[in-house]
Amino acid sequence: MHHTNPRTSRLLVAVSLTLTFAASALAQSTGTITGHVFNTVNKEFVRDAEIHVEGTNITVPSETSGAFTLSRVPAGEVTVTVNYTGLPPTTARITVNAGGTVAHEFEIGGTAADAGTVKLETFRVTTEVDGNAKALQRQKNSMNLGRSVSSDAFGNVTEGNVGEFLKYLPGVEMEYSEADTRGPRLGGMSSEYASVTLDGHSIASADAFSQYTGYENSPAGTANRSFGFDTISINSIESIEINRITPASMDADAPAGNINLKTRKAFDLKGRRIDLTVGTVFNTQEMTLKRDVGPDDSNGLKYRPNYALNYSDVFLNNRLGVVLSVQESNVFVEQYRVDDTYNRTPTATDTRGQVLTGVLLKDGPKWTERATYTATFDFRATPNLTLSLNTLFARYHAQFYNRQVTMNAGGTRATVPGDGVLTYGTATPTGGSIVFGGGNGDKFTNTLNVIPSFEYRRGNLTVDGAYASSHSRNAYDNLAKGTLATNNVNNLTGIGFTAVRTSADGADWKFAQTGGPDWTDLSQQKNPRISDDTRANTIDLKSGELNSKYVLPFRLPTFLQVGAKDTRDYEIAKDTRSYSVWQFIGPGGGTTGSFANYPSPIVLFPGGNQPGVQFTSIGGAGAPSFPNRDALGTLFHTNPEDFLRSLPVSSTVAGSSGMTLSNYESGRYLNVPTYDATETIHAGYAMANTRINKLQLQGGVRYEKTDIASNELDPYSNQQVKAAGFAVTSAGAPDSVAAIDYKYSRPRVIRHGQYDDYFPSLTAKYTITPNLLADIGWGKAIKRPNLKDISGTRSINDDALTVTTPNPNLLPERSEKLAASLSYFFGSAGINNLQVTASRTKVKNQTITGQNLTSDQYGNTDPALDSYQFISLSNADAPVTWSSMEYSYTQYLSFLPRVFQGTSINLSYTHTYVTYANPATFPVQGVIPNSVKGTLGWRYNRVGLSFSAIWQDNSGPFLNSTNRYQKENTKCDLSGSYKLTNRLNFYLACRNVFQQSHRIMEKSAGNPDVLFRYENYGTIWSFGLKGTF
Repeated sequence: MHHTNPRTSRLLVAVSLTLTFAASALAQSTGTITGHVFNTVNKEFVRDAEIHVEGTNITVPSETSGAFTLSRVPAGEVTVTVNYTGLPPTTARITVNAGGTVAHEFEIGGTAADAGTVKLETFRVTTEVDGNAKALQRQKNSMNLGRSVSSDAFGNVTEGNVGEFLKYLPGVEMEYSEADTRGPRLGGMSSEYASVTLDGHSIASADAFSQYTGYENSPAGTANRSFGFDTISINSIESIEINRITPASMDADAPAGNINLKTRKAFDLKGRRIDLTVGTVFNTQEMTLKRDVGPDDSNGLKYRPNYALNYSDVFLNNRLGVVLSVQESNVFVEQYRVDDTYNRTPTATDTRGQVLTGVLLKDGPKWTERATYTATFDFRATPNLTLSLNTLFARYHAQFYNRQVTMNAGGTRATVPGDGVLTYGTATPTGGSIVFGGGNGDKFTNTLNVIPSFEYRRGNLTVDGAYASSHSRNAYDNLAKGTLATNNVNNLTGIGFTAVRTSADGADWKFAQTGGPDWTDLSQQKNPRISDDTRANTIDLKSGELNSKYVLPFRLPTFLQVGAKDTRDYEIAKDTRSYSVWQFIGPGGGTTGSFANYPSPIVLFPGGNQPGVQFTSIGGAGAPSFPNRDALGTLFHTNPEDFLRSLPVSSTVAGSSGMTLSNYESGRYLNVPTYDATETIHAGYAMANTRINKLQLQGGVRYEKTDIASNELDPYSNQQVKAAGFAVTSAGAPDSVAAIDYKYSRPRVIRHGQYDDYFPSLTAKYTITPNLLADIGWGKAIKRPNLKDISGTRSINDDALTVTTPNPNLLPERSEKLAASLSYFFGSAGINNLQVTASRTKVKNQTITGQNLTSDQYGNTDPALDSYQFISLSNADAPVTWSSMEYSYTQYLSFLPRVFQGTSINLSYTHTYVTYANPATFPVQGVIPNSVKGTLGWRYNRVGLSFSAIWQDNSGPFLNSTNRYQKENTKCDLSGSYKLTNRLNFYLACRNVFQQSHRIMEKSAGNPDVLFRYENYGTIWSFGLKGTF
């Protein structure tokens, strides 16, 4: 039996008695003040207001429903002051009885004539101003070097897209997939380094696109953990917090920082409130009320209704709060893309530095539908206990119709006519070819979040807990929805053409056919085949947590907080596209047939297209033709006998549908699923916070243990396949479908991995003056390995004694971050702000591929493979450091003449750079070294206008290439409103007013930079009516 040291026991008893007597003495000479803070301007209870007892160190922020508790207040009459950005201080004298509790309700903001505005000197508070005040107040209180922004701050946002909302914040860039904002980049770090949470809880974000294709600056097929904003609407969000330093109470998987989306709460409002928005969206490329062809193979409208409805109320004598909301947005976008391919190897007979050999031209119109349904319930079961339920269901549906051609010059570089940059073409009337490509997509994502929680408060103790379930499934399933993924045909050869454009960074190509069959003749496209898109990704997150916070009975405001959390993250992805192919053998089809019986009315790059592309066929018509994919999708269901999925015979004889043995293996086994992994994370933490006069300190440590279970195929080696009597190639690979089926016939196995880490963090805030604050913070975090790196299928070579395999024992990347900021608040009640922020994030333990590991180094558990070498992934200590400086300035120019008093300016500049410990490290992709963002707002009487612009410098390496970069650009947005009545407004919002294109340039030694990729999505206009009742 273990015996406690007597001295230790006596010491513990002495400390306990001391604390008990101290608490008792304090209780006899102090009391408690409780209450709420209510803003009479916007009729909302106020979070984050600063409540201070004059002459003491006692200061607390108000919390949800404006509630606050001031503990250890000296007995007697005291003066309590409430400060809130943008509103004058409110003061009250309150008598506190020793050992007792007194309630006091604060109202701030004075008396407003209506809920829309209130006069503060010459300053008028509006919805946008109030939103900015909330953000600045939270910024003042944040101990995470945070920046907060209210959903009211930027006015109207097209589509309700959270990414479009975030892009104006300093230090935030967005990753795009064509016209859609997808993932956030914080401090220059790519999106897989940032976490996104909903009220502090992780959100599942399934996206098979990112698992198999990748964003612009994430390699294809890495299965990284980037969060996509497809499934979240700003409509259900009250505010967004960016935490640069993650405290011990937050998950540690955010080296770049955390973005927390805070939902609306009924207890933040007094009484019933209904917000209703109705409108629609147009794209300038199809800005018409008439039915027109496309984006599919039929005629249709290019606009649909958009709406949002929010309802909140309190019942049962203010004990039950309910928030219900529904939102749907529909956006049509015309997506044009042009890619140029160059030969940069001069010869003795052709000394031109770079010569165009092919141009890809894609016309990809798209419908995007987002819908969000939320229900939030808060119930005060007792004065001390609040029970809550937050549910959010999000639905995302994208339908895109990509049709593309690649115009190949053929011959050799020396035979390409012209200068090879502004002009190119075929050397003879029959020397070129056209490759047909692109495909349709029918992408669905459904995400359900259910979060029951509780909070118990009694005296100095607060206990809260939650169970969070987040399930997200994304699937592409074209044929099930009645359309194809692709219509594959042989290349159209024997074509002659000329092509010319106006500049080396332009995309206004003019193609004229000079020979060969008319490229608009669909019957010339031989050997018709079809395919389906069957990518799918499912993420299921379950977590339970319990936290306890205790305010110590000391004169110095101090609290201790501890907590524990368990998380289970299950993720699976599959892709059977390479197996889902058929040959069309119906009337007119077959190897020498075509899709001529199924023409599409779509015209590629019609007149007036934004890039300025023109096609003139040899017969005087336009661009190459495409078949009707929707009609063929319907035919697949009504006449299945017209389509043949023929399997390959051997490695050298593919099926008539084009399927090779490699296609069969991938589509039937290797990507079914691509990965199937479960991570279980056990976490616990402890942290403390104290205020010593002007200095506030917070520190803590978090522990996380991660267990990995990867459900994998257990294939036979090629040598075992041969020994079983199946045919193999000269290289020893299976040489028939039967051989491949045998190779993967064994039951699946579970392979395990494990790692754990401690994550300390420390932050400090110093109040130099009431309006000048200095913050500094330091903390550690991790980026977990990409899923495809830890889960998948291994390959065994018994001759070479090697195993090529993922590595479930792969360790995470580890980061250390230091950040500091200086903030100055000035003007009417501190509503204006200047801030400078610096941060440095050092990441080490990067993943490296193709490593030769011994059995022990890999962590092998199969004795039969002890003598084998494992070709897998490992970690290397080659640190990469991201550094950034952010400068931001916000001011309301209330000193101007009356007509201009509603003018506001919001400016920021961010400088980001990356340094490498190992110069041979592949450079980080997509970093924008310099960016300037600004918004000029103006409001007078009933009219409000806002003009915003973002300038980005030439980027660093882009699109996973060291010789490509995004060209500097300026994109501008516009929004406005007109107050029809006190409750009803007309609004408009415009994205990319001047139709600025997205250009990726290529550079090469000794040559001028030229265009690699051009994309343009037109201008998106949104307008409608917004009412509050």
